[in-house]
Amino acid sequence: MFEKYNFTTFYSEWLTNQHRDTLAYIAGDSALTSYVALVEGESLSRVRFNSIEKMMCPCGPPPEELTKS
Repeated sequence: MFEKYNFTTFYSEWLTNQHRDTLAYIAGDSALTSYVALVEGESLSRVRFNSIEKMMCPCGPPPEELTKS
């Protein structure tokens, strides 16, 4: 079952999940969204949109895609 996985794959999945959870929390919590918008000088909608967009691929391509090319 675990033959195709290695430490890099598990670490990559864990890191991706951590980034997605953080971005989802930023997009969902209005106080944190307001803080990030203030710090970045963006509107609330732009910060929420950027957070949701980053959730698609928060840490770049997975290690399998890096080794195939």
